[in-house]
Amino acid sequence: MERGDRTPELLQALTVAAAEAAAGASSPGTPATLTPPVTPRLPVPGNGLSGQPGTPLQPGLPGTPLGVTPGTPVIATLDTPTVQDTSKLTCAGHIGAVYSFCWNAKGDRLATGSHDGTAKVWNAKSASCVFTCSGHNSYVVCVSFSPDGARIASGSQDGTVMVWRAKSGKLQSQCKGHDDPVRCLAWAPQGDRFASGSLAATVKVWDATSGFCAASCEGHSGFVYCIAWGPDGNNRFATGSQDCTVRVWDATSGACVATCRGHVSAVCSLSWAPGGAGLASGCHDKTSRVWDVKTGSCTAICSGHSSRVFAVSWNSDSRRLRLASGGHDGTLRIYDGVLGVCMCKCMGHIGAIYSIAWSTGSTRSWLASGSQDGVVRVWDASVGRCLAVHVGHMGRVNCVAWSPDGIQLASSSDDGTVKLWPLTSE
Repeated sequence: MERGDRTPELLQALTVAAAEAAAGASSPGTPATLTPPVTPRLPVPGNGLSGQPGTPLQPGLPGTPLGVTPGTPVIATLDTPTVQDTSKLTCAGHIGAVYSFCWNAKGDRLATGSHDGTAKVWNAKSASCVFTCSGHNSYVVCVSFSPDGARIASGSQDGTVMVWRAKSGKLQSQCKGHDDPVRCLAWAPQGDRFASGSLAATVKVWDATSGFCAASCEGHSGFVYCIAWGPDGNNRFATGSQDCTVRVWDATSGACVATCRGHVSAVCSLSWAPGGAGLASGCHDKTSRVWDVKTGSCTAICSGHSSRVFAVSWNSDSRRLRLASGGHDGTLRIYDGVLGVCMCKCMGHIGAIYSIAWSTGSTRSWLASGSQDGVVRVWDASVGRCLAVHVGHMGRVNCVAWSPDGIQLASSSDDGTVKLWPLTSE
């Protein structure tokens, strides 16, 4: 997926976990309704609680099988010992799960959105909180820096999107118009506009300076879970929905210019190929698909996962297109982006993979993954070999992202923290 837009991972961290917590009340592919947030409290060590924010998932020693089926959540009490924290820095200050985070263009700041209803900006070198953006009336589910790093947009369960000045944390504009919770947002490449999607099946384009709604996009008949702006200009973006479709929109008129049909369940992740030539989607129907955005036709079907696909992401090499996907079965698969053939399968996580991210380094084929097992892994995607196992989070990992220069890797978790990890030497 595109840098700075972490909403697909966030979506899965919210809806899928909520569905599983409902004791099987929803069938696979049917997102559960989220309950209103309460003031979260992290469990006190030794109290025997399990499965709550802050409760450690027992990852086990790297390379040690736990004897459970991939995709099965492994919950341990706080009395269960875990391996030593391998992170180099921890951004701690939120009092609830961190659902979304992103890097700024310089790679020296991180913005986070949390269950505690706030967005925060952090110094990536010291892990200190620079400022807190307060104003939402419910939890913040998506957050993103503008391409120039001057502004931050945050979307909330309260149905609003707020735009903050990145230097001061002061509110610049408030975007009101969605009737239901906002689930995703993405900036236009020029940074003057952004689009947001909600659980009311609505998609809106906003003027970032004034907060004015520049266009309303109508056509979806289900929750809008993911959004990605095309990299080839300022006027196209795509959305994925519970209604099983992917739609491509004209950002000026709000008209749907292509509808991609073929999935049979909720579409929860999108990623544009380099240059905007194609679009990939990840779906609860266990597949990823590649689309021709001009015609809406499917050019490749990537199969192999045994359960829902939660995240898809293209590499940055247009000469050798590779599409990665991670899902509920705990595996990471790498496909030939043209043929849809699986090139390798990465196994090691013992919980659902909610987020994946290719390294932004110019010559590397590294891929990071964050999982329900509380572990961040780095893979050599050319051969499927695990290069690093990072432990330290005390809850599921909702989001992973590399800094723009590719020299830093960060992750956010239900434990209320963002961690920065040391890189494996090349």
